[in-house]
Amino acid sequence: MKDKIELLKKYINSSKYTIVVTGAGISVSSGINVFLRTNMIYGAEICSKFILTKFPKHYYKVLRKSFLNAVFSNGPSITHKKIAELEKKGLINGIVTTNIDNLHTIAGNKNVAEMQGSFGLNKCL
Repeated sequence: MKDKIELLKKYINSSKYTIVVTGAGISVSSGINVFLRTNMIYGAEICSKFILTKFPKHYYKVLRKSFLNAVFSNGPSITHKKIAELEKKGLINGIVTTNIDNLHTIAGNKNVAEMQGSFGLNKCL
């Protein structure tokens, strides 16, 4: 593993423009399940505007249990934090993620593209 880390450092240090691409795996150590391994009913419910508008107490209970508790209790993983350090040092230029957990931004990253949206940005319905 040490050899792989050194090779990655070499690639990052020699790169002129580096983008980090992440998905669900980066948030597992923060306590957020990979969507494919989560309760599919919960998954469908937290993606449902209908459930949110018709049964808001139920929606927020499920959202907290399946997702938000981990975000608020555990926060960003060490990997999120290391990526933020790399961005601060100017070694990476941004992150593209399929995650909706906002953990890259919470970790300190400034240039984050959340391809599927984010719970970090909300609006009143």
